[in-house]
Amino acid sequence: INGSEANLTLSDIGVYKVLLTVDDGNGGINTQTMEVVAGNEPPVLSLEMHKNNKSFYVPNASLDYAIKVFDKEDGSLDKGINSEEVAVNIDYLAEGFDKIEIAQGHRSADESTQYAVGKKAMDASDCMACHKSKEKSIGPSYLEVAKKYKDDPKALDYLSTKIISGGGGVWGEMAMAAHPQLSTKEASDIALYILSLADQKPKEKTLPTKGSFVAKVPDNDQGNGVYIVRASYSDKGANGMPSLQAEKSFVLRSSKIDVHGFDAYVDVNKMSFGGNNLVIPAKSDAYMVLNQIDLAGISAIQFAAAAPIAQLNAAGGKIEVRLGSPQGILLGETDFIKASDANGFAPSILTAPITLNKDYDGTPQDVYLVFVNKNAGEGQSLMVVMGIEIKMNTK
Repeated sequence: INGSEANLTLSDIGVYKVLLTVDDGNGGINTQTMEVVAGNEPPVLSLEMHKNNKSFYVPNASLDYAIKVFDKEDGSLDKGINSEEVAVNIDYLAEGFDKIEIAQGHRSADESTQYAVGKKAMDASDCMACHKSKEKSIGPSYLEVAKKYKDDPKALDYLSTKIISGGGGVWGEMAMAAHPQLSTKEASDIALYILSLADQKPKEKTLPTKGSFVAKVPDNDQGNGVYIVRASYSDKGANGMPSLQAEKSFVLRSSKIDVHGFDAYVDVNKMSFGGNNLVIPAKSDAYMVLNQIDLAGISAIQFAAAAPIAQLNAAGGKIEVRLGSPQGILLGETDFIKASDANGFAPSILTAPITLNKDYDGTPQDVYLVFVNKNAGEGQSLMVVMGIEIKMNTK
């Protein structure tokens, strides 16, 4: 071990169980284990959203995406890896929606890509000369085979062996031709695809590996949900080693942010009035935080705010947008909103234009919204904020 990093070199192909034990020298010991596969390079997957922000979506606007995949043994997308073998999901997760249902949809899409591998291998062989999907031909239909072995725990191994070695006697006198040219993995993929036909529940189809979608908010939805953009690829294994998976995902929240949806609040009071969420900075230098957001494409942050004297004894103030801490780099600030009773709680629109360093590399950052009025009295609130919207550069 060198400092906090543990280095390990494996020279032989195999699956290894690695045990790491850390002793602090004062009686504190912690142990963790993990499996390491040597002999199959893990795939590399990237999920690009060119010209789009990776933290926010604009309701009803179009978002572009593109997936790239490379695997040392399998190749790259469309050059050894078929696009149907990459699972792509885009789901809207409404506020309070059961996340388990989304996860089940992802697993279903992953299974579909796995079956696509077997179907591709089957289509490239001579299987269709003797079998059809749902109708009997020289041999039984694939659906008949699937139903016959549906509940047999040994079916996958049995059918894989049968595909390679051939044989007869199960479905009549006609013998099945052997396929010694197929690898064990290819035969297993074909058998897995055939067995999947017995499951009448349709698997969730994956989306294309390149395209666009419109980020619609469902009717009667408050827009507080998120879009989950996800892609995954499981390689075909290598050197007898099991398959490895690569996965990338982004969680996109609406650019119209609920003022109660921030990650941290310091000296900022949250309340609700008339069915609307509000925040009230209780003193100068109070702040709210959004953790680890993508700043690309953000042109401004807009606030709906008021500084009523009668109801709040508000002092007024401005809002600063800072990077990394309340004293961090200033990205932008609003004009000063003066305390007034002229409009009561009717909000004014304050805009903080955002200026990014030209070298910004897209790394997510913590963003602080700092409420400032150095002349505010002790314990005097500055304003009430009713809405916040992230404004994006137009394409």
